[in-house]
Amino acid sequence: MKKFPLLLIFAVAIAPCFIWGHAHALLIDDFTVEQHLVKSGAPGSVVGQVPGGLVGDPSIAGGFRESRLHKVSGANTSASRMSLDVVGGFLSLSARSGVGGHTHITYDGVNMTTTPDVDPVGMIGPFDLSADTEFLVDVISLDFIEELKLTLYNGDPTNGFTKHAEHVIAAAGVFPITYSIPLAPFTVAGAGGAAIDLTQITAIRFEVLGDPTSGDITIDHLRTFASPPSVPEPSTFILFGLGVLGILGYGWRRRRETK
Repeated sequence: MKKFPLLLIFAVAIAPCFIWGHAHALLIDDFTVEQHLVKSGAPGSVVGQVPGGLVGDPSIAGGFRESRLHKVSGANTSASRMSLDVVGGFLSLSARSGVGGHTHITYDGVNMTTTPDVDPVGMIGPFDLSADTEFLVDVISLDFIEELKLTLYNGDPTNGFTKHAEHVIAAAGVFPITYSIPLAPFTVAGAGGAAIDLTQITAIRFEVLGDPTSGDITIDHLRTFASPPSVPEPSTFILFGLGVLGILGYGWRRRRETK
């Protein structure tokens, strides 16, 4: 029993060595709020908006999800159609009869229901994504090649936005699978646009860009992710130091009692 205090102090000393911090993440949309859109007939756009529920509801970043189906090509018939369905926690996109089109989902905190906006017309946050490393798209199923695109914005609609976009190519394979878009390139000006300050994200847009084809894609979550840092935090060093001092103090006390 006399060894127990020493073992306890030792455990306290080394435990912080295994705690390197915690992962930070922003849940952009878990698709629990339902939505349904259909675009058929002549090429063009259709827009729909749903609120995120109660104020402060974290299921949708900024409280609103603005979805836009843009039919680029295809016959002017009811069978030539695109559809978007959010139900049961999943986003399902479908294209039929050789339709080519794009799906845009914008998170700017504004209830925009009639006119498709080129750039966001509102602001969210701002959200600080500087601790995050990746934007993740959890894909449940996919039967054709798609480009998954993320655009991040700084600024506001009055004074103008600064934006940067990056993408990843998703193809049919073994599912479910999580596609990743690294966030580091957003901080450097390049082909994707201007350099973005990840501490001041005021709007987010996610796009699925498809070729003329027929197929489906089902998505579970849109979210960010941060790997735990590989270097201990300052609090870890402090706890470790206190633990070592405790061991040394206990040893000195034991030697004194022995003498």
